[in-house]
Amino acid sequence: MAISEAVERYRRFGAPQTHGRVADFEVAIDARWLHTGLGTYTYNVISRLKQFKPTWSVKAITNRKSADQLAPWCDKIRILDTPIYTLREQWQVACAARGADLLHVPHYNIPLFHRGKLVVTIHDLIHLIDDRKNVGTAARTYASIMLNAAARKADHIITVSQFSKTQIIERLAVDPSKISVIPNGVAPIFRPPNGAELDLGPGNTPEPYLLYVGNLKPHKNLMRLVSAFAIFRNRTKLDWKLLIVGPGGGNESKQLVLHGADLGISDSLFFQKNVAHEVLPGLYRKSQFLILPSLIEGFGLSVVEAMACGTPVVCSNAASLPEVAEGAARYFNPLDVEDIASALEDVALSEELRTRLRHNGLKRVGQFSWDESARQHSEVFERVLQN
Repeated sequence: MAISEAVERYRRFGAPQTHGRVADFEVAIDARWLHTGLGTYTYNVISRLKQFKPTWSVKAITNRKSADQLAPWCDKIRILDTPIYTLREQWQVACAARGADLLHVPHYNIPLFHRGKLVVTIHDLIHLIDDRKNVGTAARTYASIMLNAAARKADHIITVSQFSKTQIIERLAVDPSKISVIPNGVAPIFRPPNGAELDLGPGNTPEPYLLYVGNLKPHKNLMRLVSAFAIFRNRTKLDWKLLIVGPGGGNESKQLVLHGADLGISDSLFFQKNVAHEVLPGLYRKSQFLILPSLIEGFGLSVVEAMACGTPVVCSNAASLPEVAEGAARYFNPLDVEDIASALEDVALSEELRTRLRHNGLKRVGQFSWDESARQHSEVFERVLQN
């Protein structure tokens, strides 16, 4: 829907907590994408921001299907059904943010026509640093243009790990003082099991199973994971399954299915594409352990979600993952299929190791809080607004 045809829709759920005062500032947030890790991040910041800045007015720029989900946390909703990564969003998001004192864009697709204060979150530089021909020329060119523009135009940059901050400094030539590292959090629904919660999850879940949560993009390294899983099954003779949860289809899932067939493990691979957020904790809790074989990660949200559920974590030693998991994971070289298989075998065959990983994970996950993340976001916004 074009901006010229749109009507700004104000949805108020009780009067804003201004205590008789006019709102100090209005912050607009681009919230048109509430799926995958990016959507989890955006929703959790928006839903907590007024806890720390009750006199601010929060305006969400979002699409029709997400408006009701965001409305309870916002003073204003601006409906904008323009997809991300399009030319139209360049001027339409800028128009939708007009009147706000600050615009926060939770991804690098900033509106170049925006003329006000701007904070952008750059989660990672995957499209620039993945040199394994996993990123098409068009996508790499777009990402390069937009990331460099975001680095220059933003008043401040937020990222989610020291690894990503280092990459931004080196690849985009950004002054370190312009970047704040604010780790992702973990929602309260991700918690260890108790008696009643052991049955969470869809009834057709294969058991026992190893769990992967994330998209199927090449940098997630799932082809090597499937190869390693085949070796693991052959060595251990364990009749365990591999459950792959997350968005992805078409050629990506077809390749994994064909690869599994070539290896003779078709009956051990399971895919669940559309999993409701409230079901995901049950899938973590019922799994033997989480496996994340990524070549590149800006953060690795599934790692902290699994740890919060008391689920052991087995992950690659690449990018931000050692920083996020610290001593709470069994690591492997993601480029070495044999090393991945050995890690799976070690954790599967050692109850003592699984117990230690659970304990360390529950201890480590206390460092990640969406409330704390939102508080730090509000402080960044305030510094930008006051400069």
